[in-house]
Amino acid sequence: AGNVAEANVVTYNTLMNACAKAGKVVEALKVLDEMRRQGIAGNVVTYNTAMDICAKAGKVAEAMKVLKEMERKGIAGDVVTYNTAMNACAKAGNVAEARKVLEEMERKGILGNMLTYSTFMNACAKAGKAGNVAEAMQVLEEMERRGIAGNVTTYNTAMNACAKAGNVAEARKVLEEMERKGILGNMLTYSTFMNACAKAGNVAEAMQVLEEMERRGIAEGTGGDGEER
Repeated sequence: AGNVAEANVVTYNTLMNACAKAGKVVEALKVLDEMRRQGIAGNVVTYNTAMDICAKAGKVAEAMKVLKEMERKGIAGDVVTYNTAMNACAKAGNVAEARKVLEEMERKGILGNMLTYSTFMNACAKAGKAGNVAEAMQVLEEMERRGIAGNVTTYNTAMNACAKAGNVAEARKVLEEMERKGILGNMLTYSTFMNACAKAGNVAEAMQVLEEMERRGIAEGTGGDGEER
């Protein structure tokens, strides 16, 4: 009986994954509903796949509902589970829900990785509010305090949060932190900083960074890692 149940779960997971790859969100979630009706207990793969589908469709409420159901059924999530839930929040720029996911991870003793923190900062950037800059910077500091090494994408994402709010002072701090850590900025780093300047109407800083970029030999098209602006 155990083997049959396991085979059923694999079958439904495969079907759900096929729907997800075809971009059929509604159909994929119907598979989960069918599993519930049949009394087939999903596993961590089932719920991770369902949340990934919700994330790609920007359905935060659905993703959080799936996460809560998983927890209620006593299925232990992993860092992938919570990163996926947070990605749903990030896509919608829902910082409050992203913070809840981070707090839930801490309560359960699940250690976040670079993707966890980058995704949270992306939620802050997508929200584009002045108040979210402090949250993004706080999470960047937390990541560094925990010894999780960021890369150019991490810092570009943090800077994007600053840029969306036109916060040049914090964007400059991100640039300085990169220099301290020996992380070389790319085209996206500098163009994001200039976006912050443009939003704040700070022409002098923008020109200064443009000169710095030219001095370092960074030309347009030489780099593009990071979140979209």
